[in-house]
Formats: sequence, C-alpha cells, structure tokens
Amino acid sequence: MLTKKTLMTIAATVFVAGATGYYMENGLAPIEKVDGPAPRPNGPSRAAPKVDTSDLKPGARPTVKARPVAPQTASVKHSLPKPPSQALIPVALPVAGVAEIEIPEDTMNVPPAPTITALSGFDISCEPVLAASATEGAMIEVSYAAACNPGERIIISHAGLRFTQETDENGEVAFSLPAMTRAAMISVETRGGGKTTTSLAVPAVEDFDRVGLQWSGLDALSIHALEFGAEYGAPGHVSALDPKAPQRSLVESGGFLTRLGALDVDSPIVAEVYSFPTGRIDRAGVVRLSIEALVTPYTCGQTVNAETFQTTREGNVNRMNLAIEVPNCDAVGDIVVLKNLLRDLKIAQN
Repeated sequence: MLTKKTLMTIAATVFVAGATGYYMENGLAPIEKVDGPAPRPNGPSRAAPKVDTSDLKPGARPTVKARPVAPQTASVKHSLPKPPSQALIPVALPVAGVAEIEIPEDTMNVPPAPTITALSGFDISCEPVLAASATEGAMIEVSYAAACNPGERIIISHAGLRFTQETDENGEVAFSLPAMTRAAMISVETRGGGKTTTSLAVPAVEDFDRVGLQWSGLDALSIHALEFGAEYGAPGHVSALDPKAPQRSLVESGGFLTRLGALDVDSPIVAEVYSFPTGRIDRAGVVRLSIEALVTPYTCGQTVNAETFQTTREGNVNRMNLAIEVPNCDAVGDIVVLKNLLRDLKIAQN
C-alpha cells in the first residue's frame, strides 16, 4: 500500500507538470492583474480561457480552467536526391579466382589410431608372451605368461606333439620340452582360440633319437625303454617310474624320458618322449621299446586312441595313429605290454 506521503508527492508532481505544459504551449506568463487592455498575440486568434469568479474571496487569485489545444505540426515534404545518370550504368566486377593450395604428401596420410593395450589389475599387459631357449640334452625351456588369464587351460604344440598345461594364479607356466626338429616351432593355443607362437634353432637335436607317445584322457599309457639288454627295474630301464635326467645323456651316454601335460585340467592331453643320444654313444647295441597300458576303472573295456612319433637321422618325424583295446574291468590293475608298436633303436658304434 502507498503511504500518504507518497500519494501527495505524486499528486504534486502531476499538477506541476500539467501547469508547466500549459504555459509552454500557449507562450503565456503566469496570470496577474494588469491595467489596460491585454495585448493581442500575433498569429491565429484563440479563445481566451474562462475565469470563474463566482466563489472568489477578496484577495484570492482566480482559478483558470485551461482548455487543451492540440499541437499544430507543419507539413513538410521531403524529396530524395537523385543519383547522377552515370551511376546507373552497370559495371562488370572482377571475378575472384580460386588459388590452388599445395598440401605436402606427408600430411595426406592419416596416422593410425593408437593401439589400446588391455592391462591386468596390476597394470601388467594382458598380451600373451611366449619365450623359449635351448638347453642341454637338446631340450627347450619354455615360459608362457598371460597376466589376464590365470588358471587357464592351454595346449602346447611342437612338431605334431600336443599336450595340455594350466597357467597359475599369475597367468604363468613354465616347462621343458624335447626338441623334435632342428628348426623348432612352438605354439600355445587358448580355449578362446588365441594362438601365440615362437621359434628357435636347436642344433643339438641331431645327436638324439627321440620316440614320442601321446593320448587323450587320464594316465593310462607309458613308454618303456630297455637299453642294451637291461631288465625291468635295472639301471638301463627308463620309464615314468624312473625317467632319468637330461644330464644323463652327457655323463653316462644314456637316455632319459620326459613327461608332458597336466592331468588336472578339462580334457587332458598327455605325452611322453624318450630321448637317446645316438650321435654321442661309443658302443653298439639295441634299445628295446614298448608301450604299456594300465587297466584302470576309467580305461577298462575302452578303446584308447593314441599317436606315436619317432625322429629320423634325416631330421624328419614319423607319426602313427593307434587304437588300443583295453581289457574289460575284470582285469583292473593288470598291465598290458604292447610290443612292436615302436621301432627299436639299433645303435652303431661311432
């Protein structure tokens, strides 16, 4: 709500503004009593304002009731200037040319998008790494690491040999592998289809004869080598029960056996390789080779599919598929000896 003081200020302002407008519109000074006739203003005559003196008290000024007069505006005609006749003649403007810009050839090639490498929780690259190096006995030390795939089942392949392994909690695994060829190619396959390969030269493999056996499933088969007429259980009997070490080929000029593959994985693939240093031996003789099949509750009455490998002095690998019929379950615990499936090694004195 407006205060009384505010209302009074507004009323006074309107009144003063109205009065001032009247004086300025009519060119008159404030009305005062003047003796003699009033001067006649120049220009068109206007009706004099009426003065109401009916209620006028002695000594008071009369109130003038002004009649508003509409302002008069003069009518003015404006004319636009005319341009000279020469300005109406069309003039041909020059056509702007397009300049050719030479771009260096090296800027035409768009750089490839940056490769994004996945990292494990420890900021280690998820890219698999496979490394191999040759060691004594014509063996290959293999290491595989895939930081983002701990506990992963993998399949290792080399010259037809295949066997399974499993990475540890860090995604790593290491093992020894007998070289089957001088130019050794090794690959690791994952369950998802990924494949990592590496290669190396192993010249010492030419001094060895190697016999391999691989199969799928649980432990059921094994290679047995009887060197130079040895009997079962004698020092010259080499098998998984007494595999010997690669150093034996250097110290005693005898053979050794390598077991490959992890059994505690899904669909295990296992292999055994017997190695004999034929090129280093200084005596003649024969190494009798056989395969034994253990009858177990898992293999009884079943057919075990296997494959054999034998290297040649020419550097080749001969392979042969086998289908071994295991006796029925009444023979659980028995051992079946399979002869003539492997070629005996005939050693000539060097």
